[in-house]
Amino acid sequence: MEVKSAKELKRVSKELQENFLNRWKLLNLEQDKDRLKALNEKSEDPDLWNNPEEARTVSQKKTNWKKNSPLGLRFNKTY
Repeated sequence: MEVKSAKELKRVSKELQENFLNRWKLLNLEQDKDRLKALNEKSEDPDLWNNPEEARTVSQKKTNWKKNSPLGLRFNKTY
């Protein structure tokens, strides 16, 4: 790709940054989905509740995930 002016260079640079940020957001969303899946699997395990400390930790992680994750924010909306 040949850049012919500073203005075009800025445009191309901005496009690349936006592309990178969009890909980064998608990666983070996929990781969030994986974390939530793992937490849900742990919380559904009947043996988890035999260990109150571990159960509390899993519950806190799920709560924090719902508060802080973009996906979690979507699930917490009041309709």
